Amino acid sequence: MSWFVAVVFASLSSLQPLRPVQPVQAAPQDASTVENDGWVTDLARLLRPSDEAELERRLETLKLTHDHEVVVLTVASLNGAPIDAFARDVAERWSVGGRDRDNGALLVVAQSEQMVHIHAGAEIAPALDDVTRGRIVRELIVPEFKEGRFRSGLEVGAETILALTVGESSPLDQSFLSRSRRGAWTVPLVVLVLLGLSWRSFGGWLARKRVVAPPRAPASRDATPVAGTLITHGATGKW
Repeated sequence: MSWFVAVVFASLSSLQPLRPVQPVQAAPQDASTVENDGWVTDLARLLRPSDEAELERRLETLKLTHDHEVVVLTVASLNGAPIDAFARDVAERWSVGGRDRDNGALLVVAQSEQMVHIHAGAEIAPALDDVTRGRIVRELIVPEFKEGRFRSGLEVGAETILALTVGESSPLDQSFLSRSRRGAWTVPLVVLVLLGLSWRSFGGWLARKRVVAPPRAPASRDATPVAGTLITHGATGKW
């Protein structure tokens, strides 16, 4: 019996301790190697399989309806590449919109950088300039992404892109209308405040002697931009 115990003890001693299973993470992608998987290539795994299938169906329907196409690509990381250059290179490799017509758009989502970019082909670029694509990203897609609604954000982005290419009304119009209604009372209020301040300044001017201020020194060409200056990023946005 003692020899049996010895054998069991030796066997147990040779076993390696169990290691915790590490979660599988999607690897960073390179524009020259990423492969097309249909209307939706979800390499970052942002979508549930059912959501990806529904988005595929929706994009196929939009293609048949508008004769333009929108392709979606999500990646785990850009690996240091600028998202606009990444999107352009992928769109060229995949021939988004066709090589002859170039009438498609590629919507790229980078998970690690939390960035979204829309690349437009040459034929639809006049209807989708940088400012317009930037509004689609920041006003329609990013708010949905911030709430974790990735499928919804991608759908509204694709629908807006295709609607604008054929001159139809789009969710972007509703976004502008909503912001206009919220600001309907802002303009009159600001005007009243400015009038009040102007009248107060005019009264103060009458009550004191006029003093001529010394000339101001010219601004240095090497001056640092003031913090808070608005910087636009074209067709790119972050969530």
